[in-house]
Amino acid sequence: MGRKNFLSFKLLFAVFAAGSISTALATPGFPACGTDSLSNYITNTFSPPGGCAIGILDYFDFTYHPLSNAPLASAIQVTPTAKGFSFGPVTAALGQTVSFEIDYDIVIDPAPVITGGDLGLDVGGSVLVTERFCNDIPYQFSTGTCLGGVAPEVLQVGTPDTGKLLSNSITFVHPATVSQQVAIVFTLSSIGNVAGSFDHLGAGSIVTGIPEPAAAAGLLLGLVALGGGYKLRKQRAH
Repeated sequence: MGRKNFLSFKLLFAVFAAGSISTALATPGFPACGTDSLSNYITNTFSPPGGCAIGILDYFDFTYHPLSNAPLASAIQVTPTAKGFSFGPVTAALGQTVSFEIDYDIVIDPAPVITGGDLGLDVGGSVLVTERFCNDIPYQFSTGTCLGGVAPEVLQVGTPDTGKLLSNSITFVHPATVSQQVAIVFTLSSIGNVAGSFDHLGAGSIVTGIPEPAAAAGLLLGLVALGGGYKLRKQRAH
């Protein structure tokens, strides 16, 4: 079964078999996410058959996009937390700018909604982190937007020179009811004789509430869009 068909089948079967949004998306038995290198997360969460779980959230398809002077994926540690993941440590040498992007997909299992997210940094030098959220619609790395050119919801943290806070949170205008695709863009550079670095970047999901039954029609439309988006993500990875 293809990658696109696997997730589409999982979601559609749960919706129709359960008979209600609140009991949809039963856990398929994914192992708990553990501390590992980003390179192993990329290998082990590719679907099918990969994936791992933190509570009711299932995580799939970690991908890595080195943009400028980026570390190897094997050098970035991924650590699960109560609400998501911590990434790091990463350092930019003096006079160097480092940038890279980490993407991953979330399926909500069962169906309370993801209503927000948070970020927090422990840093030196100059660091800016931008997190993009595509809720119930695929993310496109090539454009930095959601499918169809839809603007993602955005959360940023950074050091004082970037004009951002070291920790911040977002409440979504459009909460995720079925799935979420996340893109986190990191940019590090030195300030004077202080290299840009962070010990960890914590990225969390805020999960609360139960979708109304009236959301079912929108849910099905989102599943159709997700099916097309997985094909686009696969093409962009090659």
